[in-house]
Amino acid sequence: LMTSVKMMKAMMGAREAKKFEKEAKQELKKMLDAQKTDYDRRIAGYKRNKDACDEAAFKLMDFSADAKIQLEEFLATFNPDSDKQLELLVALGFVTAGDRITP
Repeated sequence: LMTSVKMMKAMMGAREAKKFEKEAKQELKKMLDAQKTDYDRRIAGYKRNKDACDEAAFKLMDFSADAKIQLEEFLATFNPDSDKQLELLVALGFVTAGDRITP
């Protein structure tokens, strides 16, 4: 943000840059507040449905259906490049099915 303000100051003058900085900070605060609200909502949803979420997550991780999480299953699920990690986050309620759509 500060780099942008410095560039704007050089291009449009101190007064306009100050206005831009104020507006940018207001927008950033709105975005951060919205993210915190969303985060709090998702955590509360998980806590309300903890047992069901945990059961769904366990079933997702237990590929072999032996009622145990094997090391390979754990590693495959928590691999950041795997689809399983996203599926786990959906099962826990931290990500919605709509969030899973990536460009």
